[in-house]
Amino acid sequence: MTDQFGLQGACDFVADGPAKTARERDVKALVRAFYYVPVIGWLTKDAVHGTPEAKYFFAFNLVVLLFGAIYLVGYPLVITLGLIGSAAGLSGLVLLTAGDAFDRRASGAVARAPAPPVRKPSVRRAA
Repeated sequence: MTDQFGLQGACDFVADGPAKTARERDVKALVRAFYYVPVIGWLTKDAVHGTPEAKYFFAFNLVVLLFGAIYLVGYPLVITLGLIGSAAGLSGLVLLTAGDAFDRRASGAVARAPAPPVRKPSVRRAA
């Protein structure tokens, strides 16, 4: 099936077999709907299903759009992107280093650990 531009329809690309669950069917429908969005959807569809070079063209277009947005909005956009990036990096570090805090299996082992030995009080002499 081809559209007015001679491109294959998004249904042909996404339909890689019957959907196993209702969630998969909904996600495929959202992807198909997004591919029909003018310009952005077309570029995304070409990057996902097109030639190997299309991914690089898509990345270049995103970089050009970012520089254009920075030119249009200015320095506040650079600051906002920096704050978002630092928050994402900090969140990633917390998720990587605090894995035991979210693991239910580790909490049982800590609760059954023996108590540390009792220390004798130290005696200080007056000078």
